[in-house]
Amino acid sequence: MAFEGDITKYENDFWFLKEMKDLLVEELLGMKQNQGDPTFSDSELKSGIFTETSDGREVRVILPGGLQPVLEYLEASMSEAPSPLSSRDTGLPEGIKKELCFVGFIGDKSDIGKSSAELQREVMITDVNMVRELPEVEGLLAYLSGERAKGGDYGNLVLFRDRQVLQNLFKSTNHISAISSLSPRFYTQVRIHSGLLQDGMTSSYFLLQKTLFLQYTLPPEDPGRRRVQMWRACREDSDVVKVVSRASSAWRC
Repeated sequence: MAFEGDITKYENDFWFLKEMKDLLVEELLGMKQNQGDPTFSDSELKSGIFTETSDGREVRVILPGGLQPVLEYLEASMSEAPSPLSSRDTGLPEGIKKELCFVGFIGDKSDIGKSSAELQREVMITDVNMVRELPEVEGLLAYLSGERAKGGDYGNLVLFRDRQVLQNLFKSTNHISAISSLSPRFYTQVRIHSGLLQDGMTSSYFLLQKTLFLQYTLPPEDPGRRRVQMWRACREDSDVVKVVSRASSAWRC
């Protein structure tokens, strides 16, 4: 699929990210209720647990810092006090606020990505190594990886405290290897959306600021192979788009 300058062409990406966000909140509320007799240990949550969407698609939920930091942000999100919040506003630790940053990764697998057992093993090994590094990235709250369609392509939603956390994640050698070596072979196209959840995990929309498009079907020297789109405004012609004037476009949830 070639790059489209109309933000509404990618609304399915954000319905998927909404599913992941809502599923995370559902899982966290269940874990909060069972804190006295936890179903999962922190070590299990840091390495990842598996759950499903309502229609049976597999989702992996990873909490790199364990359960408690994410619960604190969830409680801040559910508070009616304005953001940012302090312990005086909510009873939460100083510095906890509603607003979170997000990155949504959407990739379309190539034919070789679907059929090559060797390439799939390489991807699995890289994934294991990346997950091991996640607890070392302070402020990275949640990482979800799920099927976008049953037995089909996957996507990821990452939630973190601020943009500096993202910069630290990008310094990972495994992350760099995945982008430079694996992605061009495994995918035909990648879309990496980033922005804010202004009211945290219970936000009613994704405030989309930037999308990185990687079109691997084009040769490396073609400038269209890598394109960064800063979203500013678009036609309000879809039920899932909200225009924020002079700022960014937001995808309603």
